[in-house]
Parts: sequence; C-alpha cells; structure tokens
Amino acid sequence: MIETMKAIGLFEAKTKLSALCEKVFSSGESFCITRRGTAVAVLSPPAELLAKPSVWDRRTQLERQNGAFDEDFELPPRKLSKAQLANPLD
Repeated sequence: MIETMKAIGLFEAKTKLSALCEKVFSSGESFCITRRGTAVAVLSPPAELLAKPSVWDRRTQLERQNGAFDEDFELPPRKLSKAQLANPLD
C-alpha cells in the first residue's frame, strides 16, 4: 500500500502540512511521509470520511427514490406573536 502513495519528505510535510491536509480531505489522496528515504508515517483520510456520501450523492439517491425535487417553492407565511415582536431591550 505504501508503494502506491506519493512519498514526501518530513521537512516538506512539516512546512506544507495545511496544504497536504486540504489535499487529503478534498481528493482522498494519501501520502507517505519519509525521513531520509525511510517511511515514518502515513497521512490519509479517516475511514468515515471515505465512506460518507456527499450531500449531492445523497440528494441524487433521494431523487431516484422519490422523484425530482421541485426547486420553485414558497415558504409558508411566518406568524409571529406580539411577544416575539416586542423589543427585547425594553
């Protein structure tokens, strides 16, 4: 498994950790961190992140089950009581 990962030196990983973490999160890519050519750590996304479907995948699944969502809708009028309209600073 480590052979298929991109190897990155420890110093470079330290200086670019934020960018590496963003790449791991966004693409699911894993990195093997090395010190003098020897693997010392692996930076990879957590299993639950890989298994969790995106909101768009979930929406597509729901549309397949229930039909297409209608984007053109109106919210019902909001009814407020006089207590909710009162100035909270009074």
